[in-house]
Amino acid sequence: MGRIEDLVAQTGGAAELIGPRTAWEAAAVVTQRFSTDGAATRSQPLLHVVNWLRLRFLTRAITNRDRTAVIGVGGARPGPLVVAALLGAWLAPRLPKPALVAAVGLAAATALGRGRLARLVWITWVLHRDAPGAVLIGEFAAREPGAGIGFATEVLDTIGSQVTLALTVQGPPDDRKARSLIRLYERRLRFAVVARHQIGDACVVLMVRAPSEGPTRVRATA
Repeated sequence: MGRIEDLVAQTGGAAELIGPRTAWEAAAVVTQRFSTDGAATRSQPLLHVVNWLRLRFLTRAITNRDRTAVIGVGGARPGPLVVAALLGAWLAPRLPKPALVAAVGLAAATALGRGRLARLVWITWVLHRDAPGAVLIGEFAAREPGAGIGFATEVLDTIGSQVTLALTVQGPPDDRKARSLIRLYERRLRFAVVARHQIGDACVVLMVRAPSEGPTRVRATA
């Protein structure tokens, strides 16, 4: 049994890992939660498929007993990424040069777009420095407003006694929603800010919750 599986097992059935039978339903919850504007609503079927592929093959997530709330946990699965890299290496010599250049350019644009690669590198570095071994928690999504935080409180109180947890809040430096989320995570989930970093037009805030609930030093990095 892996580390994430072992932590989920300790919730006593309050949470279960999303697998082949639950990924489609969980993807619907995530799609509904983050489809808040008209354009996103019109593209819901495509977003549903994309979220299903992500939850099924690329990232781990957990759901509650009613399967109405979803929390990302543990980050990307290394296995599928390795398979994709090997498949890409196998296909590269067989692709026409223009197609190969276009594929590499698209991958680079996706990684570099909106500072994604810079955020990933910075988060990985800070976690290694300040919270080695931490489990990175992802998005909270639920069918009903507030239910995601309720589920997170129940689950994180269980696994949080066993392991250091981390999450990020991202948004413009003066974003009211981001500040509200930080206060919520501090008060309800007992996370503390350990670092802030400006990447492009966005500020990335890394928050950590130690198992001991002891004082956590706050850092601010440029």
